[in-house]
This record gives sequence, structure tokens and C-alpha cells, in this order.
Amino acid sequence: EEALRRRRVAPGLLRLGLFGDGARSDFVVTRWKDTDEEKWKRVVEKCLEDVLPGPSRSLFASDKNPSAVALAKRDCLRAGVASDIRLDNREVGDVVASTAFDAVVSNPPWGKRVTGAEEAWSDLGQWLKRSARCAGLLCGDPPLSRELRLRAKRKVKLNHAGDDLT
Repeated sequence: EEALRRRRVAPGLLRLGLFGDGARSDFVVTRWKDTDEEKWKRVVEKCLEDVLPGPSRSLFASDKNPSAVALAKRDCLRAGVASDIRLDNREVGDVVASTAFDAVVSNPPWGKRVTGAEEAWSDLGQWLKRSARCAGLLCGDPPLSRELRLRAKRKVKLNHAGDDLT
């Protein structure tokens, strides 16, 4: 998603098969009787004009689970952004600290399906202290986020499938 955002690929553009690996479906709005087809085409053309041909800055992603990395690689290929992202199979503690990170987005384990969530959050917190200036984290278990040992500048409450997230 971040690679698509950086390339200015409008949400949903992949569905048209005009960017990435091909069409998945059309938009329901195109079948509505009162849809102005010419206006729709102009909107899509404008979105396509805005797409940048390559990454503005390369991205890095890693996961300790090889299957998760394989799925991410597949999805990057399907989205047409595989050249934008370096994907590695390693734990967060093994990622070399670098000033090249201007932001970190993470979806660490919440402890619902994965054991060792406390240790993973603690490791992530230590790594963030060394490596990142900015981070966005999603957590379905607010007490678990305390393992980061970091102070949040802002918290946003979300609801996902009946679960409150912070």
C-alpha cells in the first residue's frame, strides 16, 4: 500500500487492469444507469496521468515467517511494485539500524494467534529507539503495546470486526 501511495496509484486503480498484473473486476458505479461514462473515463485518465513510473524512495520490509514474505512478494508483483520494495526474511532485531528510514509501519503480532507477542513488541520497541524517527503501529491489545516502552504522540481508536484497536 505504501509503494502504491508513493507512486500515486489511486485506490482501486489496480481493479481496472491498467496498472499491475491485470483486471480483477470493474466498478459497480459503471453499471449504474445515471453514471456519466465520459466523466468516469476522464477521472480514470486523470488517475493514470498522476501515476509515477517508479519509486520515489525504495522501501524495505521483513518478516521472520518465510510464508509471509512469499505472500508479500506475490502481492508486490501483482500490484506492479516489486521493484519498489526489498523484502527479506528476518526478525526485527536483525534489521540493521539505518538513518534511511523516515517512517516505519508495522503490524506486529497481537498475541491472538501467535505466541511470543510480548517479546516481539519488546524487540520492536528497542529497534524503533535505535532506527526510526516515526512509526505507525496497529495493535488489537493495548496492554501489549506497553511492551514497546515508547510514549505515543497520538492514539487513534479503530474498530475491526468488532474488536476495538488502538
